[in-house]
Amino acid sequence: MNKKIAIIVAVLAVCLTASLYFSYLGHSEKAIEVIKPVVHSSAVYTYIEMEDLIQQAEVVVNGIVKERGESQIVKIPISTEMDVTNENEGKFLENVETPITIEVTEYIKNKENKSTIIYWEEGGELSDKIVMPDHGFLQKGDEIILFLNESGHSWGAQGVLKVKDGKVSLLENKQDKEYLLADLKIKLKNILE
Repeated sequence: MNKKIAIIVAVLAVCLTASLYFSYLGHSEKAIEVIKPVVHSSAVYTYIEMEDLIQQAEVVVNGIVKERGESQIVKIPISTEMDVTNENEGKFLENVETPITIEVTEYIKNKENKSTIIYWEEGGELSDKIVMPDHGFLQKGDEIILFLNESGHSWGAQGVLKVKDGKVSLLENKQDKEYLLADLKIKLKNILE
C-alpha cells in the first residue's frame, strides 16, 4: 500500500513539475512581445454638404464590413504635376492604408454587379506601429453607408457613416442629425433624382 502511494505521489510531482515548466516556457515567449506605439493620424477634409457629397461620389453603398486586409504604406507624389521632372522626381508623402472588403447590401448610386467592393481606409497596423485615424477603424460586422471616389477612397468620417440600431448619425448643414437607415436611403436616392 505504501508503495502505491509513493508511486502516485511521484507521478503527481512529475506532472506538476512538467506543467509548471511548460507553462513558464509559454509565458517567457510572450514576455518578449513588443507593444506597438499608436500614432494618431489626422486628415483635414473640407466640410461637404450631403447633396454635394453624393454628387461627388462615384459609388454610394449600404454594406457590411466582411474583412480587414493587410495594411500597407502607399507613396503619394508631392508634386501635382503630371510629368516627372528632375525637381519632383522621387519626392513622396507616405500614407498608411488598409483595404476593407465591404459586402454590398444595396447600391444607392451607380449600381454595379459586384457583391463586394474594396474601400481603402486611412490608417492601419504595420509591423512597427499602429496608425489610428480620427474616426477609428471599421471592424468586421460593422454596417455602414459608404461614399467612395473612383479610387476606392472616401472623404474621411463624413463619407463613412456607421449604422447603429438601424439609425445613422451624420453632419448635415453643420448640425448633428440622426436618421433611420431606411429614411436616409430614401433621402439620398431623392437627391440623385
